[in-house]
Amino acid sequence: MSKFGYPGPLIGILGMDCLRNYCIQLDFVANRWRFLDPASLHTEDLGKPFPLIGHQGCFATRENLVGVKGAGSLIDTGCNFDGVLTPKLFQQWTNRCESHSSELSLHASFPNGRFGGATYTNLDLHGDGDVNIVGLSFLARHLVTLNFLKKTMYLKRS
Repeated sequence: MSKFGYPGPLIGILGMDCLRNYCIQLDFVANRWRFLDPASLHTEDLGKPFPLIGHQGCFATRENLVGVKGAGSLIDTGCNFDGVLTPKLFQQWTNRCESHSSELSLHASFPNGRFGGATYTNLDLHGDGDVNIVGLSFLARHLVTLNFLKKTMYLKRS
């Protein structure tokens, strides 16, 4: 893993093939991952729920980081910034207009992002994706509970 920039020794990787059988909580404030019992989960304390959709062995949500309806996002804890947008969605978000010469105009507006109706500032979004992605830096703004068995992600801002 050192060729990918991982700094220390690695004992193993928990992949989605394993994690999909559990309910896990990512507590970035406490620097902890917790495995929770989905049968005794008090969901009212976990924040806003978002349905999870299976997508090619991964999980996605119907939301995206700019609040555009109908454009979902993969959940990717391996993405170490806030997220990725498709070029079309990135262009829409930044309010860039193409001129007749196919050059992007110099005027661009970078509004705040929106996810689940909530506003977020200072997002680090890349606009070169094949799909939209919600990355680890965005998730780290929350207490994240991923109940894969019930196909629900809960986000509670921290």
